Amino acid sequence: MLQNPDLLQLTYALVPRRQEMLNIISDHPYLSFDTLARRFPRIPRRTLAYDLFKLLQAKLVRKHGVTRGACYTVLETSII
Repeated sequence: MLQNPDLLQLTYALVPRRQEMLNIISDHPYLSFDTLARRFPRIPRRTLAYDLFKLLQAKLVRKHGVTRGACYTVLETSII
C-alpha cells in the first residue's frame, strides 16, 4: 500500500507493464535486471530497460550498484 497520495496517483498513471514491474520489484527486493527480463520474455530488453529508467526517474525505484551487478528496490517512502 502506498503511503503518499501523490505517489499513489503516479503509480495508477503508469503503463500496466511498469505497474507490473513495480509490483515484481516490491515483492522481490534486490532484483536484478536479468531476473526482471526473464519475467517478461516477449518484451525486448531495450524496452524493459527504458521502462526501468522511467521508474527510476519517477523516484519509485532505487538502483543499487552499477553495470551488470546492479539490483533494484522500491523506495521505502513509496511503500508502507
